Amino acid sequence: MQIISLKKIVFILIFLLIYSAFTPANADFSPFQTRDQNPFNLIQGQPLPVNAAIARKNQLLWTSTLTITNTSNVQQLPDEAIQLDYESYRLNLGLQYGFSNNWAVSMTLPFIYKGGGFLDDSINSWHHFFNQPQGNRPNVANNQYNIQRVQNGVMTTNLQSASSGIGDLQLSLAYLLTTSTTNRISLWTGLKLPTGDSAKLNSNDAIDASIWLALNHQLAQHWFFNTNAGVVLPAIIITGSRNANNSGISDQVLYGHAMLAWQVLDGLDLKLQLAGHTSYYKNSGLLLLGSTYFTTFGGTIHLNRCNNIDIGINEDIKVAASPDVSFLFTWRHQGSCQTDN
Repeated sequence: MQIISLKKIVFILIFLLIYSAFTPANADFSPFQTRDQNPFNLIQGQPLPVNAAIARKNQLLWTSTLTITNTSNVQQLPDEAIQLDYESYRLNLGLQYGFSNNWAVSMTLPFIYKGGGFLDDSINSWHHFFNQPQGNRPNVANNQYNIQRVQNGVMTTNLQSASSGIGDLQLSLAYLLTTSTTNRISLWTGLKLPTGDSAKLNSNDAIDASIWLALNHQLAQHWFFNTNAGVVLPAIIITGSRNANNSGISDQVLYGHAMLAWQVLDGLDLKLQLAGHTSYYKNSGLLLLGSTYFTTFGGTIHLNRCNNIDIGINEDIKVAASPDVSFLFTWRHQGSCQTDN
């Protein structure tokens, strides 16, 4: 009953806020900068979600996103098995530059730490409070680090020591197809370069390609919608020795997201995002290496016209197909703009 009462109070507060909402000063269509945090999928070249609006000519857009992921998953089949028990800290640094009013280039470079962490007990309490599935958590010790994958009786990945390093560099080119008072559509292409270390599961030692469309649509005065839909072509070029994480890789992977934003106040948006992708591993029957979809809920704080902070939480709504929970913190800065201060 306490949980139900708390939810009622939250809904009443939100309902009251909408009647006191200010006229939006700036429409913010920016989605949460997050994707499936499974390390076996992160090494593939799926780009982060993007706003359909691109940087103006000579404008720089900066982003920095810290994603903290905690999970404990074990799955086993007769011919393959996987175990994920870790806490990771992934800092994505992004830059976008407009070299005309219709063309822009961007790059994203991740810095990654994976280890045992310290959040296991808090995540267990979170799941218990909201009556969510605990999965394998009651069967393992807290704060340990273990990433393993077995294929046909051979252990192809075995990581038990914490590690840090850079991940793979993502380069993208964007073209603004159309713009109106309520809609924007842009076309994007990207290449993921193997700058990370595959021994730490920070790279797949391959060049991946991607192409996708981004759409912004203003639904109403206070309501905004953003979506991306695209395809990844994994491992179009193997740059190192073909490692086990490129065996049985899918020829193409479909992915996308849909984000709904509600501007509650002039300086605050609430956002809900649904994202997913098809399987990167065509010969695997494991849920963790199959298709997945998950939600991100949170909001954006508009500090001024140039600076915004996004805060969100990922949850695996397709249970056991992606990590248990991730916490997202993003700072977005627009160059060549005037602050409200």
